[in-house]
Amino acid sequence: SEAKAANIPVIDYDRLVLGGSAAYYASYDGVSVGVQQGQCLVDAMAKINKPTGQIIMIDGSPTDNNATLFGQGAHSVIDKSTLKKVSEQAIPGWDNTQAGKTFQQLLTANGNKVDGVYVMNDGMAGPVIQVLTANGLNGKVPVTGQDATAAGLQAILKGDQTCTIYKDATAEANAAASLAVDLIQGKTPDGLVPSHDPTGNRDVPSILLKPELITKDNVGDPIKSGAVPYASVCTGDYVALCTA
Repeated sequence: SEAKAANIPVIDYDRLVLGGSAAYYASYDGVSVGVQQGQCLVDAMAKINKPTGQIIMIDGSPTDNNATLFGQGAHSVIDKSTLKKVSEQAIPGWDNTQAGKTFQQLLTANGNKVDGVYVMNDGMAGPVIQVLTANGLNGKVPVTGQDATAAGLQAILKGDQTCTIYKDATAEANAAASLAVDLIQGKTPDGLVPSHDPTGNRDVPSILLKPELITKDNVGDPIKSGAVPYASVCTGDYVALCTA
């Protein structure tokens, strides 16, 4: 509010503050993230010949607007597919441990049967994969993720996770910085699109970068870019998988 009073434009970074007053927003396209995750799951289920299989969805925090956007994108693909959603649960605070416990409960409630799991990020996918492993289902059940973490990339190399989403933090920071420079120089920024703030009932001019879907085929991309250190992924048993 002080910046606004001084006529200084504020840029929301990575997350749009709902009900806020930022003049601009710089982030990755959240809906696109969800679309890529949903398509990854649909494609993976078709590949294992279970296009009508049962899926469980583990979502991020219900108070995080980014999670809302990811969910919108994922549902736009999954809801029009032939997959059968048996349950869906949002995890407060993106809590990894709670995600594992919740998934175990949902799996038990469905008779320990599941054909695919939509998980919104790699952190929560880890405990989900632990539960699948305990039930002898890891590697047989497609699992999605996001953030291209070292653990997520290892799970993809191992075959326990199907995909993740890579959002280069450097590209995001550069986009926000370029936007700030344009504003300081009095230029009209190029390529802005509206991001809707339902709480404030307004559209915020935004730079929304396109995320990259990571599967076993391009698992090296986040490492080659320097975002994830080679040594944190390609260690121990993973060295041979990285080489392959």
